[in-house]
Amino acid sequence: MHPTGPSRALLRMLLPSLFAILLVMRPGVAQESEARLLTGTVLSKETGSPLTNVLVELESQGMQALTDSLGRFRFVRVAPVVDTVHLSYFNLASARVAVDLTGPGPHAVELSLSGAAFNVADLVVQIKGAPWAASQFARRIEAMRGTIYFYPEIRRRSTLRLIDFFRVVRRTRVRYERGEWRLFMRGLISGRSCRPAIFMNGNPAPDWVIDATAVFDVLAIEVYWEPNVPGEFKGFAKCGAVNIWTGTPPGLAEGGTGG
Repeated sequence: MHPTGPSRALLRMLLPSLFAILLVMRPGVAQESEARLLTGTVLSKETGSPLTNVLVELESQGMQALTDSLGRFRFVRVAPVVDTVHLSYFNLASARVAVDLTGPGPHAVELSLSGAAFNVADLVVQIKGAPWAASQFARRIEAMRGTIYFYPEIRRRSTLRLIDFFRVVRRTRVRYERGEWRLFMRGLISGRSCRPAIFMNGNPAPDWVIDATAVFDVLAIEVYWEPNVPGEFKGFAKCGAVNIWTGTPPGLAEGGTGG
């Protein structure tokens, strides 16, 4: 039986109210209509320049994104809650910032992260002709197994010779024996001093390179003590390892002094 004329008119009047009731009864649709847009930019804390490939996570919602070449990220359809944005770059730099998404969007934030860790990425790019060594290096840094010193820090501690740098590095000392300088390292567990394995650009090298290498030829130095000596170095010396990356520091490549 079809509705009569008066019934049709009544149905037309009730339809908007019925649709409103259905929306309330379907939480998913209601939440969908309240979803927010969150955009942001990640900048270097030191220089203010954009940082690329930073992992950005909206913690309570499990959403992730990588910043682009301009340091930008974007999350769509985020829930209207107070959440935490977690920034990370390998295990080298991280930060957490609270963000209030309860108000009507869109929302935009500007965040900062220490840019010092990004020297690692720059160094990996500069390791030319040795992709295996570069990937091993990246894995070591991500695991945070030792200490890495970049050229500005090396230059600050030593003005000319690399041997002088190791005179002031913690738990290392140098000694002149049989006509050459030798490097010794004190283990974190045993407390004993022994001669660490010396590497240059990921390859085994003789002790004398620490005296023959000029500071201006060094990009970075990895230093590892027992028990955190990586497997690729441990076979040469268990108490410690030093890996020297050589090349022209960026500041000098453009004719700078590096100071």
